[in-house]
Formats: sequence, structure tokens, C-alpha cells
Amino acid sequence: IYWGVGLPTDNGGFSIRTENYKIMAGSPGITTIKSKTNKMPESRRDSVCVFEGMFDFFACRAMFPDVEILDCIILHGARNWRKIKREDYSHIIYFCDNDKEGDKTKENLIKQGFTLNDKRDWYSNFKDVDEFYNKEYRK
Repeated sequence: IYWGVGLPTDNGGFSIRTENYKIMAGSPGITTIKSKTNKMPESRRDSVCVFEGMFDFFACRAMFPDVEILDCIILHGARNWRKIKREDYSHIIYFCDNDKEGDKTKENLIKQGFTLNDKRDWYSNFKDVDEFYNKEYRK
């Protein structure tokens, strides 16, 4: 018996996680989750929350279940940063990992012209949002 958790990607594939594996079925891509509300002020509708992995997104939603005012993008790997469309968003609220890859992704997004609000200081003693949630928040 096999099990996994997956999210569809914007290009028709699936990002699937099992206990031991990360699998991309179909073309690698990002997952964009559109806000279901129009509570965001007009001046901030160009903003998006960006997460490196799906479990970081799930952890954030578990901590803040009522926050649905922003679109969210799950990269399914830091290297997918290029797939964020500049014409859709100009401001990123950044929830990627506290590692060299997270630093590099941040630099690349800024070079591409995005303004960025780095939230990694919020979980600076942890690898990522998911680890913070599991080791600190759920206590």
C-alpha cells in the first residue's frame, strides 16, 4: 500500500509527497492558490505569499486558518522561482527556507524586480515554516 499527498501544478502536473519521496508527476511547476476573498486593499492586490514547499504552506495555514486575503504560490522547490509571473505580482511575502538556496532565490527574485518582504526571521532558528510549526508552535 502506498500513500501520498499532492497538489496540482499550474501547468497540469502534480507535486506529490510520500513519507520518503518527493515526486513530480508531469511537468514540474508551481501551484498558485487564489484568494477566495476580495478583502485585500486595491493597493496590495499585486502581493503574493511564496512558500518553498507544500508542507510550509500547510503549516502556515494551520497557524493562521482564517487568513485568506492573499494569493499563495508553492514553488515545489526553490529553483521554480522563475515561474512566478511578474505581470501577475510585483510584491512577494517570502516564506522560503533558511538556507543558501533560500538566500539565492531571494536574491534572484529581487534581481527580477520583485519587492520582497522576507518573513524568514519569524522562524530563523528553524529550517523552514513546517519545522517551526512542528517543533515550536504545536507545543
